[in-house]
Amino acid sequence: MEKKLALRQKNMLHQLTRLAYDSRKGYLYAVENIFNPTLKEIFLDYSSQRTAFSVELKKVAGNPGPFTIQGSYAGFVHRQWMNMRTLVARNESLGIINECIIAEKYFLKKIMKAEKLGFPENLNKLLSLQKREIVQSIALLNATLEFLPSGQLSGTTQL
Repeated sequence: MEKKLALRQKNMLHQLTRLAYDSRKGYLYAVENIFNPTLKEIFLDYSSQRTAFSVELKKVAGNPGPFTIQGSYAGFVHRQWMNMRTLVARNESLGIINECIIAEKYFLKKIMKAEKLGFPENLNKLLSLQKREIVQSIALLNATLEFLPSGQLSGTTQL
């Protein structure tokens, strides 16, 4: 039973590392494809958070085996979907923000699942910190959506 739990923990660490990579790449995509400078700054900050989480996760986890430095196939497909949605959307900001929210909710769900696996205290603290950052990002992105219908985020208008 203990061996099975250790394997589940190791697999979860790999999943979280891939998700952090996917999230970072998604936010970098958003930076490249959105015109609002305030949103660009926010997305760069979130990308940096995900990078820091990945680095800290590897450090705190010790050596659970080789971590992948690539994202998941699902993350790649999601970024391609963001690209297609941006091409056909009348309001690219709305589409990008919505896709970021979807991805963040998925990442949050995985972290909550990981918290139930009985990791050591230092890993649980890291998961808790990342969970808090994701919850905050979802809240800010949802609040930002409220400005979109009035055109507040088009072009170079500030928040």
